Amino acid sequence: MGRKVIPFRIAWQSLSEYRPTNGIHEHADMDQIRRNILHLADGRALNSIAIAADIQQSWLQRYMNPDKPSGIKKPNPEMLAPVAQVLGVSLSDLMTKDLTAGPVASSQPAGLNGRMIGFAIKVADYLRDISLDKVSEEQYEDFLAEALMLVQARSRLPEASDLPEVAKKVIAEIRSKARG
Repeated sequence: MGRKVIPFRIAWQSLSEYRPTNGIHEHADMDQIRRNILHLADGRALNSIAIAADIQQSWLQRYMNPDKPSGIKKPNPEMLAPVAQVLGVSLSDLMTKDLTAGPVASSQPAGLNGRMIGFAIKVADYLRDISLDKVSEEQYEDFLAEALMLVQARSRLPEASDLPEVAKKVIAEIRSKARG
């Protein structure tokens, strides 16, 4: 099979070299805008949104159905601005952000405070100290991760006397994960 030739004698394999977007389709983010509109419409008919936005109902219907023969593929910011206003978001958010996603989870599990983290570090250090073999950095990280999860799951803040008990549970968790 030979190389597919496209206009101006540019080989198909070098298509991305002459596109201004360097190979990214011009309408790659169009589906995101449509998903945002459908999500924010929350069951309302597109016609009612078009009426509230004071734009032609047919334009919004054609924009939302780009694959139909009369469909509109490119977004028109002048037409989308009133739609965004009716939906309660800014035009830039409607066009650039994923508004269908839920809230972003925090990077640290809820409920951990400095004392709990300190205790988890003590557990990991304790396990490293009592180990007969040299503990690698990766093993220490596993100890610490399991200790953090166990400390968070407890209903009360652990005390120094709880150290051996929590350490045994950490080892048991790590072994059970290694098995299965």
